[in-house]
Amino acid sequence: VSFAYDENKPVIRNASFTIPEGKITLIAGPNGSGKTTIFKLLERFYLPDGGRMMYGSDDSKAYRLDEWRRNFGYVLQEPQLFDGSVRDNITFGLDHEASDQEVRDAALLAGADGFISELPGGYDFEIGENGARLSAGQRQRIAIARAIITDPSYLLLDEATCNMDIYSAREVTDSLLRMMQGRTTVMISHDMTMLPLADYVIVINNGTIEAQGERDEVIRNSDTIKKLMGVQDVA
Repeated sequence: VSFAYDENKPVIRNASFTIPEGKITLIAGPNGSGKTTIFKLLERFYLPDGGRMMYGSDDSKAYRLDEWRRNFGYVLQEPQLFDGSVRDNITFGLDHEASDQEVRDAALLAGADGFISELPGGYDFEIGENGARLSAGQRQRIAIARAIITDPSYLLLDEATCNMDIYSAREVTDSLLRMMQGRTTVMISHDMTMLPLADYVIVINNGTIEAQGERDEVIRNSDTIKKLMGVQDVA
């Protein structure tokens, strides 16, 4: 697959890789290497300029866009919340009216029910514009609950613990691990603390695939991974 936002500056160059079903895949690489663009292509926000994106033996374009996107849960580095209640934010985008128990079950799995229950009004607490009345970790756990309640088959995590303090990042990672169970998960990160969670690793550098395979194999063979691990002092 190849892709460019500007035809004179290709972002992805003849990249071929496989995301294995039922496993946790890490897409790693330096900043600006094309990781987030891959997510945009996976969700079909953009179409490749060349090549095809396949689901098994089928071209992804054979599926209706709404049908395709319903299967994805997407957790961003900066969660997109709005001025409303906790409940409204968790259920945003659902195609049915969620019961109180359904909302609480999603929050429990996201590790969010504890702090929500302590808020004035609980699930009716007004969080402010973009969650201004919550901490970064709390905002992210509400975003995770929103992804959980849709019960997606595929989970996309885009630097989901970046820019958090160690304590908040650990809590959010625990929530993500619960959510990953039984789902095909793709994480993109240049943070190598996420590497031990991955079964499969794809390394992208300057828009091309440098390496892909089982985690230990890629660690042995990828200069980019070795460099990232060295800089971050990851064992």
